[in-house]
Amino acid sequence: MGLVDADLLSVQEARVLMERAAQARGLLEWMGAAVEDRALRGFRDCLDAQGALWASRAVAESDYGDSADGAELLAWVARDLVGQALEADPIHTLRSELDGTTTALMPRGVCVSLLPPLQTLPVLASHIVWAVKSRCPLVVSCPARVASSAKELFDAFAGVLAGLGFPDGAVAWLERVTPEGEACLVSSSQADFVIDGRGAAPPGIGAVVETGRGNNPVFVERTANVVNAARQIVASASFDCGALPGADGSLVVDRAVDAAFRSALQAEGCRFLDGDEARRVAAVLFDSAGNPRPEALAKPAAELARRAGVACAGGCRLLVAEHPYVSSAGAHVGACAAPFVTYYVEDDWREACQKCIELILAHGRGSCLAVFTGDEAVAREFVLRKPVSRVLVNSACGLGSCGRTARLPASLTLGRWRSGASTRPAVTREDFLSPRSVGFACPVAPRPLGNPRNQATGDPFGQLLCDLQPLRGEEER
Repeated sequence: MGLVDADLLSVQEARVLMERAAQARGLLEWMGAAVEDRALRGFRDCLDAQGALWASRAVAESDYGDSADGAELLAWVARDLVGQALEADPIHTLRSELDGTTTALMPRGVCVSLLPPLQTLPVLASHIVWAVKSRCPLVVSCPARVASSAKELFDAFAGVLAGLGFPDGAVAWLERVTPEGEACLVSSSQADFVIDGRGAAPPGIGAVVETGRGNNPVFVERTANVVNAARQIVASASFDCGALPGADGSLVVDRAVDAAFRSALQAEGCRFLDGDEARRVAAVLFDSAGNPRPEALAKPAAELARRAGVACAGGCRLLVAEHPYVSSAGAHVGACAAPFVTYYVEDDWREACQKCIELILAHGRGSCLAVFTGDEAVAREFVLRKPVSRVLVNSACGLGSCGRTARLPASLTLGRWRSGASTRPAVTREDFLSPRSVGFACPVAPRPLGNPRNQATGDPFGQLLCDLQPLRGEEER
């Protein structure tokens, strides 16, 4: 009966939170001017003061990631993402579009966020930032593994909002998390859209941004700067122990620069594995069905090597397994959040193009792809032909796809390619808006109807009869 009671209490709490969020929706939209910007500055102060401590506690609680990288990511949220939010147009703004039309920026409504187990704190912070900027109520459900440290960040942000007079329900936290409670949140009639960070939303509900981790390939072409490419790839694939949502998963290399690129990778701390070593590391990362093992996610490369019984020198940042072809039976049978990548060598960019497509389709729908090249024609082919949401040119996947090393909107929630009820490359401020098209009268008067000879008389009835005369003749015939 205890489990049944927990489920019922979770459902009851979820219903109350959604009702409060719906009530807060109208109050938020018509609060005083620029109150959301004062809240954003308060969030930034919280992150500056407590970000490093929260990141350290999150790593200690979840055993995922690196505390230094987590602190750096929260600092980036405070600096760049909050900065973008402060510069963004407020709601009720009339925005002139590039095609000459006008759009009124309106809040989309109540958002439900099912937080992911990895990088939970920066993702939570980013969702609150965009929700507050757009004056959308936000209801959050967090995995138990990192709930305590994430709740500290949430409470600090909620305290900022309370001090500014935000209504009760503007941001809400589901305390009793059960599958039934989360299902009640996402299926509620008050939920205007859902951000599903872990595949917990049941099918058939309304607007959903479904996030996912793909095996994101990186192609290094013969005209690329291989030293720069190796430096960026290793930094990106190993950042926070591979936990970035768009982390690099496979390296596809032009045979003409294979030797030089290998040397550059080894200089950056890569450990190339032989066949037996790759299988042992894969056994640590994946179960017999090819699913990632939760206890092996977001661990340093040296720790994965130790668990697999593979000798690894100090300073190892990334484990590399070589493969001749894409196979579901290979050592890297799926996408995982770990500093472990596969390595493929192809004769030219055309074969590499096909290999990247095979990787994306065989190992799950990818969220991004990167190409390092000095040839604009090659870059164009990869941009146009790959089934991914974001393509990076001369920037690694992980750090580039979230907007840190590439000119893209800042986001830590990447959508899948053509997946779910809503296809979005990444969750940004636009997801929290409901654009309203505005039509102004044309500056040039529309062409008048009727015979110009009747217009000169100023007789509107004569003009109308003239317009109807051809129709009357058609009826008589």
